[in-house]
Amino acid sequence: MGHRTDEGRRFTVGKVHRMLHTEAYTGTFLYGRFDTASRRELPESEWISISIPPLISKEQYARVQRLLWERRPDVTAPRLTNSALVLGGIARCKACGATMGLQTGKSHTGAIHRYYTCSAHLKSGACKGNAPVRVPASKLEAAVLKVLTENVFVPAFVQTVVKRVVDGRARGKANAIGSVDRLKTELTRVEKALRAMMDAITGGLIGDDDIFRQKYGALQEERKEAQRLIAMHERNLARSLEPLTDVQATKAAGRLKEMLLAAAPKLQRRFVRALVGEVVVGPNMATVIGPQSALAEVASNTPPAEAAQASYPQVRGSVLGWCG
Repeated sequence: MGHRTDEGRRFTVGKVHRMLHTEAYTGTFLYGRFDTASRRELPESEWISISIPPLISKEQYARVQRLLWERRPDVTAPRLTNSALVLGGIARCKACGATMGLQTGKSHTGAIHRYYTCSAHLKSGACKGNAPVRVPASKLEAAVLKVLTENVFVPAFVQTVVKRVVDGRARGKANAIGSVDRLKTELTRVEKALRAMMDAITGGLIGDDDIFRQKYGALQEERKEAQRLIAMHERNLARSLEPLTDVQATKAAGRLKEMLLAAAPKLQRRFVRALVGEVVVGPNMATVIGPQSALAEVASNTPPAEAAQASYPQVRGSVLGWCG
């Protein structure tokens, strides 16, 4: 069946597009932005800011917006984001921030070699940082896998990250409960207004005209949004992680290494992308960055596809000496 929306429907391109552009996921929901009758946007001074538990950080949201812009076909060729490369779409040129694209070359023996190369340099011949990076694909991918298996998938580090996420979620629980209470109060107000409108029309006090339908439809949308947010927060509150014991951390680290190294190429690419958000490639060093919560979820047996949706601060690991 796969993942479905709160209404039990399949995700559509439009639905996912709206989700990727919804800034409320960073922790602030702006209520009352539009007039319920005319649907015109109201002055910012009239908006109501509601603090809600963040699903992603503001930095992650900004990075998503940048990626969406860069992955437009008129900005970055689709072959770069749909590449079969393990780090396709997440490797970036440190000098200019552009994605690293695939470049091939043939040696004097006729062998074909693959390279991660600054896509801006590939496309226009110019890197804004004036330092385009070109790295053998096998060398960069091996270096990233090495930092994951030797620096990240180790018991002490896994145990520490899980503890950080557990503590962070505990600190945000009170705010989450408060947000749910405020949303439920707002939902009660909206439902009361809907009942009053229905009572008025059934009692003959108002007519079923366009203005009524617009107002009633707007209130229904408000109710739907409040119900969606309440359900989302209650699901997050119900999800819990527990700190790992030394034995559990050792088993988790070993399991993660095995999952990564034993996976077929396509599955390995998915696994890496679930845990790594970015690989910033410079002339002498690459930095591997990934969300702590994704690692904590996978270490606690959450499937990688679900863990990739997690939303806590990033962890960093440096890969040294990959460029000879």
